[in-house]
Amino acid sequence: MKSRLFTLLFLAGLQPLVAQFCFQPRVAYPVGTNPSSLCHADFNGDSITDLAVANRAGTVSVLLGKGAGVFDTSTYFQVGYLPYSITAADFNNDSLTDLATANLGPWDVSVIFGNGAGGFGTDTSAFGVSSPKAMVTADFNRDGNADLAVTHYGLVEVALGNGAGGFAAPLSVAVGSPVSALTTADFNGDTIPDLAAVGASSVAILLGNGLGGFGGVNSFAIDTSPLSIISVDLTHDGKADLVTCNMKNNITGNISVLLGTGSFATVTNYSINSSVVPRALCSADFDGDGNVDLALAVVRGNTVPFVSLIPGDGLGGFGAPTLLDVDSFPNSIISTDFNKDGKPDLAVVSVYSNINTGFVDVLLNCSTTTAIPDAGFNNSDLLVYPNPTNGKFRVNYSDNSGHYVQSIAVYNLLGETVNDLNETLSASYTDIDLSQVSRGIYFVKVQLADKTYTQKICKE
Repeated sequence: MKSRLFTLLFLAGLQPLVAQFCFQPRVAYPVGTNPSSLCHADFNGDSITDLAVANRAGTVSVLLGKGAGVFDTSTYFQVGYLPYSITAADFNNDSLTDLATANLGPWDVSVIFGNGAGGFGTDTSAFGVSSPKAMVTADFNRDGNADLAVTHYGLVEVALGNGAGGFAAPLSVAVGSPVSALTTADFNGDTIPDLAAVGASSVAILLGNGLGGFGGVNSFAIDTSPLSIISVDLTHDGKADLVTCNMKNNITGNISVLLGTGSFATVTNYSINSSVVPRALCSADFDGDGNVDLALAVVRGNTVPFVSLIPGDGLGGFGAPTLLDVDSFPNSIISTDFNKDGKPDLAVVSVYSNINTGFVDVLLNCSTTTAIPDAGFNNSDLLVYPNPTNGKFRVNYSDNSGHYVQSIAVYNLLGETVNDLNETLSASYTDIDLSQVSRGIYFVKVQLADKTYTQKICKE
């Protein structure tokens, strides 16, 4: 039995936290002309996150991370003309990260192979697709090779990778109206990657069969003119939820939230401020309260660009937004920890017009939390030690009611489960090993029949 994470508690005394957003002023890095999309990975094997930006002039800008959230100047690599989207994966199984772009000019998907030192080879056309736009990568047929799915009018084209950098002819899956955005996750709990494709006013769910094919399409109505979609667990129930950002009438947009409760039939729309139009979104726990928040790249009044931070409540709902300045009109936004301080940061691609040099704005997270005493919890009920830990730690629980622990789960800052013991635990303690996860901040949730206790732990 699992329970939603209602309250985050401080290590020092199981005290609830008041969380606030805090980001350092943006640092702008020039990229190419008219950038459209970006992704992150480690391109030179130094364990520091790098950035890659698709520029519609037909190049990719690669910005190698120098540590502490700082990036080197852009290096440019030729790809097909008018790349709309970009994704990173190891397409030829040489343990080096490659890049794929969906190119509107030549109507194809092309790959540039990484050399492990931050450089990339000559652009190679992988397969043809008419008017390709959104693109994601996953192993759809579970053969250990990276595959690609790309949108094309009212279709999703799935191309299976051969592990040597090549791809089979794409298989078409009809979804109805023209698709503007795409995401992949396991939506039905069978460990097979599925797809969610956004149309004019709906989300189409395509369930994977594990062989690279997809079953019947289930569509769910959302608000109009969506531009972006993400899949994330908003409610700590271990199920993927969906969020779309919608332009509507291009005057005042909103977001649509579809909770993954076995179906996505219940849709809730949230306003994000009058005269604000969202263009892209990403998610993470930006304020450190244990709940997933949203970051939207928005434009107010068709003139003023911002990042809008929206706090999540852990139940699928959201609070009032906080606005951050960015350089110019944003096209894409991503989140990861650039400076290895355990806090999710932001990178936003923006440009003034389609003939101007664009920028990547990097915003480093400086959020803190403040404890408020709460007499409803006993400091001796839950012990997590050693803390900080090098990976192995013990969860010790004592309770006078005699109730057994029903589950212990560990979440990262994105709200993703990294360890889950989902059975009745009769002993007074449990040993957990996080040696295989990266260093940073995690949350340990202990569930009883009538109580949920949570503590923060630092993996060094």
